[in-house]
Amino acid sequence: MKTRLFALALVLILALGCVACSAPAQAPEDAADPAVQSPEAPAAETDSAFAEHVTFTMNTTSDPPAEDDALWNYYTDKFNFTVDWVPLQYAERFDKLRIWIATDDLPDVVWIGLNDVIYSEYITWMNSGMFAEVPSLDAYPNIQAMYDQEAMLGDELCTFDGKLMSLPAMRDSASYDFMINMGIGYRADWAEKLGMRNEGDVYTWEEFMNLLQAFIEQDPGGNGAGNTYGLCTRMGYFPDILGIWQTNPTPWTFEEPGYIEMDGQYVWYPSTDAYIEGLKIVKDLYDRGIIWPDNVIDSSETLYRELYVAGQMGAMAQNLSLGFVSQVRDDMIKVDPSLERDKVYAIAKISNPGTEDEFYQHAVASYWSCCAFSLKATDAQKDRFLATQDWNLSPEGLNLGLYGLEGTDFTVNDDGSINLLWEKDEAGTYVDPYPFREYYTRLSVYDNAANFTNVSKNPQDVEDVRSAMDWSVENIGDKVKVLDYVQTYTTTPNKDKLGTFTAQTKAKVIDLLANSTGDTIEADWRAWIAEMMPQVQPVLDDLNAYEYIPTDPDEMMEWVRNGGLAESR
Repeated sequence: MKTRLFALALVLILALGCVACSAPAQAPEDAADPAVQSPEAPAAETDSAFAEHVTFTMNTTSDPPAEDDALWNYYTDKFNFTVDWVPLQYAERFDKLRIWIATDDLPDVVWIGLNDVIYSEYITWMNSGMFAEVPSLDAYPNIQAMYDQEAMLGDELCTFDGKLMSLPAMRDSASYDFMINMGIGYRADWAEKLGMRNEGDVYTWEEFMNLLQAFIEQDPGGNGAGNTYGLCTRMGYFPDILGIWQTNPTPWTFEEPGYIEMDGQYVWYPSTDAYIEGLKIVKDLYDRGIIWPDNVIDSSETLYRELYVAGQMGAMAQNLSLGFVSQVRDDMIKVDPSLERDKVYAIAKISNPGTEDEFYQHAVASYWSCCAFSLKATDAQKDRFLATQDWNLSPEGLNLGLYGLEGTDFTVNDDGSINLLWEKDEAGTYVDPYPFREYYTRLSVYDNAANFTNVSKNPQDVEDVRSAMDWSVENIGDKVKVLDYVQTYTTTPNKDKLGTFTAQTKAKVIDLLANSTGDTIEADWRAWIAEMMPQVQPVLDDLNAYEYIPTDPDEMMEWVRNGGLAESR
């Protein structure tokens, strides 16, 4: 019987995350001097609700906390519990999970890496009674609030036959994540100097490319002729980060070309007209000198970031997390204190090529993993684990996960800002005193408070990043490309063996950007595709052996919950 493969069109609704709205206080740029004498670690008082000590087992790919880990000891004292950790290597996490299931030897609480686990297996496990139902979330309001966010996967990911079977470690800023994973910051002060800065930093494609050209030719940074470049990033980011490849099945373009469903059939994405058109646009930018010439041979973030900080680059495309934006601005102000913070790395909003008012962003998954309970887990064990995760989502719990122990690792100013008391290394970077802290606190929420996970935030940075995010939510709307999750994680004999030919594709892109011409690059690329297709075709044959079922997301998810994918395999 011909098997069936569905397209899991998980649509991320662009709504503000409720936890992000109650983010913990942010640290000012001038955090406290680490030489300040830190007080003794506070002793946690056990909540009366947790008078009975509870012990449970749980797997971890991190090194378990040390016996003298003050934060972990505070945490376990507060909730009166012990975890007997089951360490395992990250590379063996799936094989071990399969063995545990086969031998009925699961830990009490099981961490499952959902971002790359084979979906059909996960669905089979959850539909076949291999895990215990999660108790009602009524007693855990912070988890419920997170779970209820419209931008999350919610029922689609975790509910099977009406039963809640797992808890995803959701990104609390799922409505933002699509934006902060890709974006372009630029020298707005240079644009003002040239009289070319647009209101709100909103540009058409042509306007921004002309601006970068002006940076190069008119040298507003005073670097001298030939010493100013236009745009830099990881080489593989270019088409997607610029909104060129709007049909791309993964967010990493050159580096993860993948396969894509078109008209009911899977094709190899580099062979499509969309890919070729994107390649031609990038080639044009490269030939015009807008793209930093060495990007095709050196995509080192360290190097191109240094060039930007040194004032030799007009724009830098990168992950627009608050931590990244703050650090770039910090570094630039250190080099030249006279610079205006909000102008040295302003976030540009750039229309799609050939349009004036169409904008695009690529979505990312709103989760990274989940936790589930084995059949042997007791009600007390479930409750204690859920209670800790619920507290992790509270303002107090978020601060603990971000900064450590109040009074020992940070203090709170009258205005709510944070003074961090961590020591710094010789380079001036804070040294995390609790290497294990993020493992447990991120089991419920991965991106604490809209990626505000790095310390020493400047209020201006917070305002600018949030403003850019809000603009994207308002103006991009539903023009967000969502990953074909099923295709990405589907396993077939030839796909498992041959992959997506990423290395070969990336190498050829670099070769043609450097050595072809604008007139020949399309023909050169199509000739290479013809050479590759005998290797690629077996994978396509595997994928297309499944019947593709185009239907709306709700119907697809109902089919999943009813075991459709598992039954088809």
